[in-house]
Amino acid sequence: MSLLAIRLPQLGWSKWFRRNTRQLRNSFPLTFRSVGHKLGLIVGLACIGGFLVDLTGVALPLKFLDTEWRFSVFRMVSDRSIVLICGLALLCFGLLDSRYLKRIVTRFCLVLGVVFLLSGVLGLRDTIELRDQAIGNIDNQSIQALRQLETAKTSSQLPDPNITPERLDQVSQQVRQQAEQQKGATRNRLYKVLAVAIGNLLVSGFALIAIALLI
Repeated sequence: MSLLAIRLPQLGWSKWFRRNTRQLRNSFPLTFRSVGHKLGLIVGLACIGGFLVDLTGVALPLKFLDTEWRFSVFRMVSDRSIVLICGLALLCFGLLDSRYLKRIVTRFCLVLGVVFLLSGVLGLRDTIELRDQAIGNIDNQSIQALRQLETAKTSSQLPDPNITPERLDQVSQQVRQQAEQQKGATRNRLYKVLAVAIGNLLVSGFALIAIALLI
């Protein structure tokens, strides 16, 4: 009984693989209704190829544990997602006469659309981590500058007689203000980038799901 339970899934996978291999082989050579379908296939493959080239240029070398690397890939995919959508849509148009290949592409669109919708969570987490890192660097730099000013203030011999303790207090206040301004600018920049990236991915994700369900 246990041997039968082990062999049945294997036979099922083998049958599924043979059937899909046969269907894939029977899909070639491709037939097209018109020149427009050929053109759609060519342009679709070109768009997908261009997207993959851009992705390879940004993603290599792979650094999955690096927050900046993940954020760069996240932003690139968001910025170029419309090119991928156009490529997949044209590819589906070019493969209208091949039900099997069209079904493969539409299922890929469905999976990719769901991935796009869920990737916003990862992008949000990486953005928060980058924000904390940038703010930490600004704080460290301002603390070092304030320590140097405090050391100069308590020193009995100032390098320049025109530099008074009151002047050093003014410089310290300016350092604190500049640090706050830099932290605010960093937050705004990262949040704007995140909002645009998530917006693009949401639109792209729903578009890919629509392609999968309607074509």
